[in-house]
Amino acid sequence: MTKRNITIIILIIILVLSSCTSAPERDFADADLLVDQSIFPAEDWTLIKQSDSLTDSEGQVSGAYFNMDSTRLATIARAGETIYRYDSENMAAFKYDRFQIYFKKSARSDPIPNPEGFTFSSETPDQWRFGCVVNYFQPTSDFASSDTICMYLAQYEEFIVFFAITIESDGVKTISIEDLNKVIQAIDAKISDYLK
Repeated sequence: MTKRNITIIILIIILVLSSCTSAPERDFADADLLVDQSIFPAEDWTLIKQSDSLTDSEGQVSGAYFNMDSTRLATIARAGETIYRYDSENMAAFKYDRFQIYFKKSARSDPIPNPEGFTFSSETPDQWRFGCVVNYFQPTSDFASSDTICMYLAQYEEFIVFFAITIESDGVKTISIEDLNKVIQAIDAKISDYLK
């Protein structure tokens, strides 16, 4: 049996299993799960865009996102949260594994240790991971030559949350590690409250 045939069989099994365990009806919108932007230090971050729908297709039923820009820097430094809702927990788990592959490939360099003082931990998500990388760029007028970017990826039942933030750009910090802890704790707490 070829790898292609095995892959097709696995996808069919996943689709059958996911259709057997559909996600419950929810009395809230996906955008309600997004963290309140007021958790970010107002003097350092400004909202660029928030949407109740996603333009990228990751097989989700629905979703929402927001993007913020650091006002502290002359170069581009961003933060953003995306919520993906799938039709079942099984499909979300399958997509979580797929996002982990993207998580690893998105780094243009090797992962670095979590920032000193990063203490977030939670047993609420079905699964989660946090990591940081240093990305190096060709200098232009809009981009720094290096950014430290941290990412939080988690599955909460049928939802996947993906949060990414530039915490340092060319040696200039955009957010303290204490505030980064608060943001990720707020993401976790908000989703946990809605899913209780």
